[in-house]
Amino acid sequence: MNKLMFRMLLVTLFGVCGNFTLKAQTTNDQLSYLYANSFESIDSLEFRMQFFNAYPSTFLEFRKTYNNPKSSLYSQKVDHFQLFSNLGVIDDTIFMNKLIDLSLGGFWDADMVYMLQLLIAKKALEQPELLGYLMQKRTPAQMRSYFYFFFDGIHVRYVTAPKQLEVLKNPYPFTYNLMKSSLDNVISDREFLKSR
Repeated sequence: MNKLMFRMLLVTLFGVCGNFTLKAQTTNDQLSYLYANSFESIDSLEFRMQFFNAYPSTFLEFRKTYNNPKSSLYSQKVDHFQLFSNLGVIDDTIFMNKLIDLSLGGFWDADMVYMLQLLIAKKALEQPELLGYLMQKRTPAQMRSYFYFFFDGIHVRYVTAPKQLEVLKNPYPFTYNLMKSSLDNVISDREFLKSR
């Protein structure tokens, strides 16, 4: 294929693909672009859904993006988190699954990680039945990781399971027992760290 044909092919491809909503090249650029268009645009609901999809899906991505002063989004971390927390266009099941995914491998840290923990706890305590149902689709290791992150902190917030999560005991005894053992592990880990 000669250079002219190759250039024409590229121009055609870019012309066809030019209608994509996202003009950004990196995830951070996408998040900034989507955030900026999530409020006053005619398509703001669509931008909010895209923002949700572009938002980090793992604890490591979240921490790298919003808890890292070297990240280009560090200065926008609170604004982005507030939008993520209050999107209003995402189904509860999809949102709870994303929160579960964000917790996996997580551990307490200051700033945005702590804010994420508070959001995860808030949603779990508001909808414990949904949490229990979704946990049944997870591996035991994922359940432990979720609950460890839920309870972890510089100061342990709970010494017993929150009353709202007691509803897990009968329909989901395995999940309930993993939750309690995760809390015991957090308490034990924090006591160990204090003794050092």
